[in-house]
Amino acid sequence: MGAPGDDAAAEHSLSTHFFSSPVAPAQFTGLFREELRDGSLMIAAEVEVQQAGTYTIEGNLLTAGGDEAGEPVAFARAEAKLKTGRHFVELEYFGKVLHDRNLNGPYLLVGLRGSLNTAVIQPEMLAKSPEEVARFLKTVRDDRPKRAVIPYHAKSYKTAKYRASSFSGAVYSSAQKEQRLAQLRALPGGEAKGNRTDSSHCIPDSLPLVVRLFDLR
Repeated sequence: MGAPGDDAAAEHSLSTHFFSSPVAPAQFTGLFREELRDGSLMIAAEVEVQQAGTYTIEGNLLTAGGDEAGEPVAFARAEAKLKTGRHFVELEYFGKVLHDRNLNGPYLLVGLRGSLNTAVIQPEMLAKSPEEVARFLKTVRDDRPKRAVIPYHAKSYKTAKYRASSFSGAVYSSAQKEQRLAQLRALPGGEAKGNRTDSSHCIPDSLPLVVRLFDLR
C-alpha cells in the first residue's frame, strides 16, 4: 500500500459473486427469426430445452455498420414457461425506444443469455389458498440455487435494415398499466396531484421489458 495520495501505488479490491450451473438446463441453437410487428421489432431465438420450467431470456441490441457501429440501442427480457424440446422465445424491442433513439438498422443482437428459475418457491405455489401457502412455507427449505444458467451465446445476430422512423412512436399501453394508474389515482390526493399520476411519470412509456442501454454490450 502506497502513501496517501499516491494513486500509482494504491491497492484496491473488488468483491463479487460467482455462480455456476453444473448441468445446463437448455441451450441456444443459434437459429433466429425476426419481424416488424405492431410497430416494434420482434426477434425470436430458438432454445433447446432439456429441463422444463420458467425461463428468462435477455439480449442487447446494438447498431451494426457505419460510423455508429456498436452504439447501444435497447435491451429486452422475456419470460416463458417451456416444456422439453425446441422452442422460439421472442424478445420485444419496443417501437418507441427504437423510434426515439433515431438509430437506423441493421441491428446486432448480442449478449444473448438466459436462465431457468429453480427457486424452491415458484409463483404457481403462491397462487394457492392462504392455508395451503402457509403450510408450504412452514416446511420449505430454501437452500438451493435460485436459477440454472443457459450457456452464454457468444455469436451475434444481424437483423435486416430498418429506418428508425418505421417503428411506432406511441407510448406503451396495456390493461395492467391502466389498472396501476387507476390504483394510483385512487390514493388520497391522487387526482389532485395531476400529472404526477399520469403515464409519463408513473410508468415509463417503453414498458414492459425494454430499457435503453448505456454500457451493456
